Amino acid sequence: MRANQKEDEMKIILDAFFVFAMMWAIGGALTDDKRAFGQLIKKYAKTKFPETGSCFDYFYDPDANEWVHWSTRVAAFIPPQEDELFQNIRVPTLDTTRQGYILTCMMRQKRAVLFVGPSGTAKTTQAKEFLSSAPKESYKSCVLNFNSYTSPEGVQEIMHGQLVKRFGKTFMPPTNMQMVYLIDDLNMPRLDKYGYQSPIALLRQLFDHKFWFDRSNVDEKFTYDDLLYISCMNQKAGSFLIDTRLQRHYCVMACIIPEKDVLESITKKMTEGYLAKFDSSCQGVCAKMANQSVELFNSIYQDAKFKPTAVKFHYTFNLRDLMKLI
Repeated sequence: MRANQKEDEMKIILDAFFVFAMMWAIGGALTDDKRAFGQLIKKYAKTKFPETGSCFDYFYDPDANEWVHWSTRVAAFIPPQEDELFQNIRVPTLDTTRQGYILTCMMRQKRAVLFVGPSGTAKTTQAKEFLSSAPKESYKSCVLNFNSYTSPEGVQEIMHGQLVKRFGKTFMPPTNMQMVYLIDDLNMPRLDKYGYQSPIALLRQLFDHKFWFDRSNVDEKFTYDDLLYISCMNQKAGSFLIDTRLQRHYCVMACIIPEKDVLESITKKMTEGYLAKFDSSCQGVCAKMANQSVELFNSIYQDAKFKPTAVKFHYTFNLRDLMKLI
């Protein structure tokens, strides 16, 4: 913000910041009701939004004193190298840009973030993108992949092993650093005979009380500090839900299948990069190839005959299948 802004301008800016924080704190976790919630925000916000698009398509620029479309922040697509692995290709979109910004804000405020969505919606990619771009002198990271065989003993051993002893029984990352744990497939651990997921219960204890007991001597306990958490889960896999006493600590972000125009933009950018080395006659089919690939994917994804059932449980089509067409 400018240092010479007037009091009236400051009131407008603070009001806009409050609206922005509220719409993402509440609306960030919504899926089907997100559009209706966005219309409610646009109706009652004092700092008026542009008529076109949803309120989630905009952020407030205090220097310009207006809402600016997120498309102005989307980074340019960098064509991959010939030997680059397919899973490492990144295509910046509106969703990844704004969710990446919210993730960065939450990490600065030392708040945990939970990405929830079906397979292929770039949940893990978002988290790893932050870890790769974060200053190495300020952040240290560790990735944990949960599954049905994950045990609380293994979780405690891995997480504890990433830290150093500072004083007494207190363990922290190296000096002047934050430790970021990326926990993928958070809801995958199996239920025990009491109906609990033991690794989840162990994490909740760390979130709530910032200590664990020493397994070799339960009279002693380890205290932890300067820890951050990013988690991802597919609500249609594993136990579907996690303990609400753990979930309350997270800022929940819903990741959904992008709209048709976004999918076409992604496929077009990828095909353009590959066909650039061919002659113009081949490059001319790029747009048609992108549109037809998206239409084929949508026709399968939305068709009831291709939904998973008890017999056809492997019918789980997602964006990864669309990318295989390319």
